[in-house]
Amino acid sequence: MLFKRMKMGKRRRFYKNEASKISKGDLKRLARRGGISRISAPALDEAKLCLVAFLKRIVAKSYYYCLHARRNTISVNDIVYGLKTEGITYYA
Repeated sequence: MLFKRMKMGKRRRFYKNEASKISKGDLKRLARRGGISRISAPALDEAKLCLVAFLKRIVAKSYYYCLHARRNTISVNDIVYGLKTEGITYYA
């Protein structure tokens, strides 16, 4: 799972890990939305790792809700319940 090949049209992208999929611009955009105007490079790396860990936890919990309901597709409610177990209430 460390090395994963993804097909994108005619070319192939090769990602070494999940954190490399999140770009610097993505993190800056999230930081600006949170009210941060500037962010240093080491803070970007740490934020990237924290974001990947958080998303893994949410997707894993959502997957368990999906398995319990005997479905193959994760729905919006599964994500909402996964966030709720993390202590984040989201109203969809």
